[in-house]
Amino acid sequence: MIKSVGNSTTTPVDMISVEDVRCVYTLLAESVATRLREIGMAGRCINIHVRDTNLNVRACQTTISHHTALSGDITKAAMRLFIERDYARMLPLRSIGVSVSSLTDAQDPLQLDLFGDSLSRDRQLALAKAVDHIRTRFGTQVIRLGNVLAHPVFAAINPHDDHTIHPEQFYAG
Repeated sequence: MIKSVGNSTTTPVDMISVEDVRCVYTLLAESVATRLREIGMAGRCINIHVRDTNLNVRACQTTISHHTALSGDITKAAMRLFIERDYARMLPLRSIGVSVSSLTDAQDPLQLDLFGDSLSRDRQLALAKAVDHIRTRFGTQVIRLGNVLAHPVFAAINPHDDHTIHPEQFYAG
């Protein structure tokens, strides 16, 4: 049983600004969200970790109000944690990661929020699935977000296609 889905990367150059971090978290969140949708899961616990150039590591997590498999929700929660925990003081950063846990089947019935935006979320999910289909057919680089394209060094990172899953036996030796 899968307990979490995540991704991290060591960037080709150090991340020196909050916008660099936002760009890489966007890439990682897109990869994580795509993989969540591929396995039919959604999660509510967003975990981040950051490693600076001195190899100091910090990690934290938050629980959001609803289960999600949307990259926007994951990016928003990751950046909120990054800013609230003042990890910007650790800049420049060498690597960062994001994962989603507290997983549930995406088809499970969800409690609707009386004042929420479940219709908007359904539309966003339908759009994300359409983008997944296009990327499967034509490649992951065919549709990109603007803030990623604004950082060509980081836009070259492809966490979804470069992701390797090691079976448990790999670690057992």
